[in-house]
Order: sequence, then structure tokens, then C-alpha cells
Amino acid sequence: MGNDMKRFGFFALEGLRNIEHIILKAVYLHEESRGGFAKCYEMTDLTTNKVYAAKIIPHSRVAKPHQREKIDKEIELHRMLNHRHVVQFYHYFEDKENIYILLEYCSRRSMAHILKARKVLTEPEVRYYLRQIVSGLKYLHEQEILHRDLKLGNFFINEAMELKVGDFGLAARLEPLEHRRRTICGTPNYLSPEVLNKQGHGCESDIWALGCVMYTMLLGRPPFETTNLKETYRCIREARYTLPSSLLAPAKHLIASMLSKNPEDRPSLDDIIRHDFFLQGFTPDRLSSSCCHTVPDFHLSSPAKNFFKKAAAALFGGKKEKARYFDAHSNFFINEAMELKVGDFGLAARLEPLEHRRRTICGTPNYLSPEVLNKQGHGCESDIWALGCVMYTMLLGRPPFETTNLKETYRCIREARYTLPSSLLAPAKHLIASMLSKNPEDRPSLDDIIRHDFFLQGFTPDRLSSSCCHTVPDFHLSSPAKNFFKKAAAALFGGKKEKARYFDAHNRLAKEDEEIYKLRHDLKKTSITQQPHRHRTDEETQPSNTTAAKPGTLAETKQIGDSIRMIVRGTLGSCSSSSECLEDSTMGSVADTVARVLRGCLENMPEADSIPKEQLTASFQWVTKWVDYSNKYGFGYQLSDHTVGVLFNNGAHMSLLPDKKTVHYYAELGQCSVFPATDAPEQFISQVTVLKYFSHYMEENLMDGGDLPSVTDVRRPRLYLLQWLKSDKALMMLFNDGTLQVNFYHDHTKIIICNQNEEYLLTYINEDRISTTFRLTTLLISGCSLELKHRMEYALNMLLQRCN
Repeated sequence: MGNDMKRFGFFALEGLRNIEHIILKAVYLHEESRGGFAKCYEMTDLTTNKVYAAKIIPHSRVAKPHQREKIDKEIELHRMLNHRHVVQFYHYFEDKENIYILLEYCSRRSMAHILKARKVLTEPEVRYYLRQIVSGLKYLHEQEILHRDLKLGNFFINEAMELKVGDFGLAARLEPLEHRRRTICGTPNYLSPEVLNKQGHGCESDIWALGCVMYTMLLGRPPFETTNLKETYRCIREARYTLPSSLLAPAKHLIASMLSKNPEDRPSLDDIIRHDFFLQGFTPDRLSSSCCHTVPDFHLSSPAKNFFKKAAAALFGGKKEKARYFDAHSNFFINEAMELKVGDFGLAARLEPLEHRRRTICGTPNYLSPEVLNKQGHGCESDIWALGCVMYTMLLGRPPFETTNLKETYRCIREARYTLPSSLLAPAKHLIASMLSKNPEDRPSLDDIIRHDFFLQGFTPDRLSSSCCHTVPDFHLSSPAKNFFKKAAAALFGGKKEKARYFDAHNRLAKEDEEIYKLRHDLKKTSITQQPHRHRTDEETQPSNTTAAKPGTLAETKQIGDSIRMIVRGTLGSCSSSSECLEDSTMGSVADTVARVLRGCLENMPEADSIPKEQLTASFQWVTKWVDYSNKYGFGYQLSDHTVGVLFNNGAHMSLLPDKKTVHYYAELGQCSVFPATDAPEQFISQVTVLKYFSHYMEENLMDGGDLPSVTDVRRPRLYLLQWLKSDKALMMLFNDGTLQVNFYHDHTKIIICNQNEEYLLTYINEDRISTTFRLTTLLISGCSLELKHRMEYALNMLLQRCN
């Protein structure tokens, strides 16, 4: 960065938009604004005070024909572009000494400057900038233009912290593969393998550079930076780089896909925006200019950026603004950019203290609140009620209290009597019901609304197309549930679409190490006893299914012998039965017992190409539905006998029995309190309410996960969840009687291990939801298919991670 601020004083530049003489003040910017042929200056048009970035190229620097041709080509390509996230081209002209190109001025300089000050960026910032880069780059590719030099120094930031793609000195028209030029051009650290191999630039080459940019933003250095250029090019050709453990799994997966060695394996720009890195993480609407030099403080853990946020901000956004709006009918207006504006202040009034409020009834009948009809006056809570009516009307096409006559409408409003169709999902129902509470004090605040599950658990678009005014939009997610783990890594089982790749310092991690690494860093877990666990660093030994003693040792013989005996007899140590042992044990022992059983089977069963022919008909409880609301309440599930359980975030467990009348409460393993659902002790009322909410949600919205029959055996002890654990590939659930269930996301397969009649059974539910049950002794003797074995190994790794 140059410190010498060279000044030109005042002089005339001719030819600017047919104005013969415009006086401009030119100030030399910084050394980093110097290009191959040009320097860039800040210039102010003194007639309008408009500021430009002026690229000035001396004729002496482009004396050769091919050099002048390059400048002419840049001007030709850039002058036709017009996009929000592309640096705007205004004008060019030349005199005897120079060529002048006037461009949009970006006062915050480039991403290179920001990263130099910040060293690394946060994930929300990277999402913010990448979304804009992708938007600009998609426009370029639609115009059949390749940038060919995407890097931090070519992304410019304006006063409003908007990113602009610039510097088209190396840009070129997209040509068919056979006609592409084979020249190597661009910034060395950002070149793709196919460019180095002289196969030419394509859209995929820009995607590769974008992967390098994302990596650099997150880690502060390019992925292929080495001490010499020859080694750098070798690493690029081999797609060999480091993905540190500090990166979260979605970021790793997106970088790895963009830096795929084969251009055809790289994602499209649409795929990038639909990636979990964007869908599962918070993206700010805007950034403060302080982010140029300071780490931002994001207060929201999830985006909440739709109609209600904008309406709420307009209605209640400022403490100084005390105007309240009482007529919600047709008072929300949409501008050209599809932004919502609150309008029509004909009935607006100042907010008054309760005792001074006017008791007049005014507003649109269907949107009046009970307290207004009862002449208690308007308050903020009355607007919340109207907002509930608006949300209901948007979702269902009619107001909630619409009847054939006004008198009946007012009666329904006073009683807060309306219908919530089963077609609505539970979060929407719950939010509407809270806003339409009869008692004003029971209605949520605006902050509560924005933090509601309706916002936090669902997909919210950043913007809408104007076509939404008359056509149903095509969001790429068919339901909010697909926001989470939509692209769960299929690499474990050879998924055709997903090509996730993970790399260690100089080569790929072994599959087993990667699985355990991902378990340690990416899982979410909770426990009924809330046992503290020590965070593992990368230097510590990682558990795996090979942590047994060395072959041939006495310790190995004893461990395998114990495990095999357990498979056959269902016993361990001095316990007379496995169920008795588990009932008397701690939760850690439950997990350890199941892990030893599973390990013993895997270490000793022979290889096989198919599953055994022997199949059983067995009755046991298993999880048919589940939902993770641990961001607020906890983890809920439904068993095959229709028992609903919730393992709360505070470690307590509560079950609603199939009769929907009885609740079992477990504060810790083996200690159960029983009470009626309709007469819960005062300290449990809120948890029972949440339990019923989970039950209703799963009943209304989720489908069963397999074909196993529903069996109720009153002689067996009640099943309740001890611990759940999630990775990016699977969900593990461990129960009090030692039942283990692991659900794999990408193909919806499941394995269930349980102990029945002193014998361990394994049930496999395939992707068609068809179940097959075996004795583990059968698998020990006959072996099983690789498909099932891989899943058993992964389940063991999850258990070992929990045990260790």
C-alpha cells in the first residue's frame, strides 16, 4: 500500500459525456490500485461533486498492438455490463498522453484491504460477501463472459458495504471447449488445474477461483500457497491442500466441492447458493462499515428476514416513534424492489397510558381486538392481534373471524374463537394462537415473534421476485425440514449426487479418522444426566473401532471373549441378565455395554456379500418419528407404541403415554414420577405443554420411518431416551434398556439393536422402509453385506465417541 499520495492538482479532461471541458480533482489512491498497465485515482467532478474511480493508462504502456488490443477488449466487455454487484462502467476517452476509464467509486476499497486488516472473516460475513459475488458472477456468465481473475483484490466495497466485482483486464468471452485459448493467465494461487494444463478457461475455472476466495476469507491465506511457484502449481494440479479442523463441516464441504480437481464435479452457482453453508447459517442483511477493521457482533443466531420482521420494524422499531396503527386492512404496500412499506395513517394515534386511552372503536371489523371491542382502548397489544389476523389471512386466504354478519364476527373476536386447519404446520399454528390470545398480556412482544420457531426453523428468502405478485414462487426446498441436513454427506455410502471431499495437510484423511473427526466437531448432543465432557483437541487420540488391544494379547482375547459371550447370552460380568445389569448401571455403562456388543460382532464376523437368509419376527419398541428443537426446548421422539418423549435441554426427560393421559417424568436414570397430563404439578406445567406440542406436531406433520408393527407389551419396562447424538451423517439414540437406534439421513436407512429374551437382535430398515431382523449370533457366524456392515461400523464409531 503506497504511502505517497501523489496529487495532480486541477486539470481538464476532455470528452466526458460530450462535455468538452470538465474540471476534475484527481487524488492518487493507494499502490494496491495499480494494475498491469494502469493506476487508479479518485476523481471528483466539480460540477456535480460526483466521485469516480478513474483508471488512467499512459499510451506509452500500451504501445504494442497486442497491449492496446487488450485495453480495447476490456473496455468493450465492461461498458456493456450493468448489475448491482458489478463495478459500473461510466465512460472512457483519451488524449495524447493517456486513456481514461471512469468507473464506479468504491470508498471502502477492496476485499484484499479488509482481509489485511481483519486477517480472517467470520462465516456470516463470508456468506454475505459470497452471496453478492455469486450474484455478480452469475450475471457475467449469463452474458457469456468469464472473469478469469477472481481474487480478493478484484472485489470492491462501496460506502454501503455492497460488494462489486471489478477489473475486467483478463475477462474474455466464453468459447466452446474446442475453441478456447490455452494461454495461462490469472493470479497464480487462484489458477485451476485445467488452466495450468492448458485446457482453457471455462465457467468452472471461475468456480474454482471462488473456492480459493472462500478459503482465503475464512482462513486468511490461499489454499495453495507455498514457498515457490513450481510447488504451488503441483499442489493445484493434484488439488492438494489443507482443510483445518477449525472449519465447520458445511464450509468444508462447499470448499471441497468448488475445488474439485475435475471441472465437471464442481457445483453450479445455483448449487452454491442452495448449499447447506448458506441454508443452515445466519446471513446478515447488511454489514456495518466497522466490519472493515473489526469483528462484527451478530445478535441473531438465525435469519428472520420476512414480512413480519419488516412490518414489526416499521410498527415498533424505534422508541421515539410512538405512533400506533389500528387499521391493518390493505395498509401494507410493496414497492418495485418487492420491499414492504407500512402506509395509510388515517387512524394512527399517539400511544397513551392505559387510563388516558380513548375508548372509541375504530379500524377494520375483522381485525379488531377483544379489548378494543370492549372499549378498553388501543394498545401495542392490539396491533399484535391485528398482526396475527394478517398472518392467518396470508396463509389461509381469509380472516380468522370472518362470518356472515358483523354481530357474530364480534362475538367470535370477544371469545377469541376461530379455527386453525390441520394444513398449517405446528410452528405457524402456535405463533398465530399466541398473537390471537384473548388476554392482551398473553400476546408475545415483537422480539418474541421474531425469535419464534416459525422464523428460526423455516427457510426465509432474502428477496422475492416480482413474479410472486401473481405466481407461486419455486423455492428449491420443498419443506422447511430440508433446510437441515439436505445434503448430508452421501460419501460414506457412495451417493451419486454428493461428491463431498475432505483433505488433511497433504492428503485425504482416512475414512475412519474423518468420520470420528466429524463426530467430534459437528455433532450436537445432550444427556439425561448432563454429564460434563472434556473437549478433545486435535492432538488427542481419537476413538475408533480399532482401539482394542494389540492382536494376540491376553487383553484382546479377554475383551473379545466377553463381547462374544454377551452376544450369545446377553450378559456381562456378574449380572444374571442384561436387563438387570442395565437397570443397575449408570448411563455410561449402558453405552459401553452396547458398544462392546457391537464391536465384538464386527471384529469377529466373517466377510459376506449379502445379508443372512435367517430372518426373525420380533416385537420391540423403536423410534418412528423425531424432531430436534434443541435450539429452544430439547429433542422429541415418538415410539412405535405412540409414546411420545422429550429429552429437555436441562437433562430432564418426560414421556406422554399412548393413552395421552399419563405422564412419566425422569429427572435421572431409574427415578420416575407419574402424574396425569391434565393435572401436572405446578413445576412441570410448562414442560407438559411443550410435550403436548411435540406430540401434536409429530402426529400432524411427520410420517413413520418403517414398516415394523406397532406392539405394546405391558410387561416390558417403559422405554425412555438416555442420550441422543447427531453427526452430519446420522442420528444416534440410546435408551434406558440398552436399545440403540441410528438413523442415516441421506437414504433414510436405520439400524436398531435391542436385547430381547437374553439375546441381542439387530433390525435393519432399508431405504424403502422395509425392515429385516437378525440375531447378532447369526451375523457373527454368517456375516452380512457391506451395506449393513458400514452402517454398523458407523454406529459403533458414534457410540465410541460418546463413551470416550
